Amino acid sequence: MADFTTIKCIERPLASLAIASLVLVFQAQPLDAKPLPSELAKKERAVRLSPSTGWQLEVLDDRCRLARKFTSSNGPGLAMFEQLAPGNTFDLTIAGPDTARSRRGAWFYAGMRSDLEMKTIDPLEYGLAGFESSLTLSGVRIDDQKQSSQERKETVAAEIDAANAERMDRIVLQRSTTIISYGTGNMKAPLEALNACSKELLSIWKLDAGAHQSYRPAEMPGEGAYFSRLHHNLVNTRGNAGHESILRVRALIGKDGSVTDCFHEYVFSSGGAEPDVCKEIRPMQFSPATNQSGEPIASFYSKSYFLSQFDPWQADAHGER
Repeated sequence: MADFTTIKCIERPLASLAIASLVLVFQAQPLDAKPLPSELAKKERAVRLSPSTGWQLEVLDDRCRLARKFTSSNGPGLAMFEQLAPGNTFDLTIAGPDTARSRRGAWFYAGMRSDLEMKTIDPLEYGLAGFESSLTLSGVRIDDQKQSSQERKETVAAEIDAANAERMDRIVLQRSTTIISYGTGNMKAPLEALNACSKELLSIWKLDAGAHQSYRPAEMPGEGAYFSRLHHNLVNTRGNAGHESILRVRALIGKDGSVTDCFHEYVFSSGGAEPDVCKEIRPMQFSPATNQSGEPIASFYSKSYFLSQFDPWQADAHGER
C-alpha cells in the first residue's frame, strides 16, 4: 500500500465526476428496508471523520489511485479509489476507526450515494499499519445493480458516470451498532479527475480513446463458468483452506478478439497456491469490443474479484468493469 504522505500528486482541474452505491460481494439481504447513508451519518452514535488532506491523484503506468486522509476523535482514516482500466467500477479501500471486526457474524453494510439505501457487503478485511481497521471492496459500482444482459448489448462510455458521482458526499459503514461516516464532500470533481487519469492508460496501450466514449466492451467466452471454476479450484486446493484475496485481471484484446497482452495480481492475499490466470486467458478468443457503428476495435478487458470461501459468482454478485 502506498504511503500517501509521499505520493507525488498530479494536479489537475477537478471538473466533474461520479460514484455512489456498492455492488460487490453481496450476501442474502434481510427483508427490511435499509436506511440512506445520510440518515445513519446523523445518528448520535455515528463516528464522523472529516478530511485532513485534499484528494491526491497518483498516476502510475498501469493504474490510477485517488486517495484522501481523514481525521476524527476516534483516530485517522483513509479512503482510496483504484482503477486498472477506465470504466464504471473501481476497487475501494477504506481504513479508519474500529468497524467492530470482533462481530464478524453481524451484517455489514455500506453506502455512498445519497439517494440509495445501504447495501450488504462482504469485504476483504486485513490489518493496515496506523489504522484500527481496514477493508477493500472489489468491483464497486456507482449504482446498486450489477450490469444487466441488456446493458451488455448497449454502448457505454469507459468512465464513472458524473451524474452518479454528484449524488455522493460521504461513505458510510455500519456493522451491528457501529456506524462510521467519512465526509468525502461532493465526489463529482474528484472522480472526474480519476476518469481523466484512467483514460490516459488507453494512450499508453495505444488504444483509440475517442472510440471508447461510446463502445460495447469485449466479452470473455464463458466468463461466469470460468471464474466460478477458478474460484472453486483455488479455495479447495490443499493448503488453501481459508484463502482470501482480491484477484485483478486486465487483458488487451485485438480487433479479432485475440488476447495481445495480459496482467493479473492477487492483492491482500492470505497466501497459498494461486493459479496463473493469464496463462489460461491468453489462448482465449474474446468477442471483440465494437464502436458506436458496430465495427470491431482494439480494446481491453478488466475485472476485479474478492476470492474467499464464499463464491461471489454463485451469488451473482461479482465485480465487473
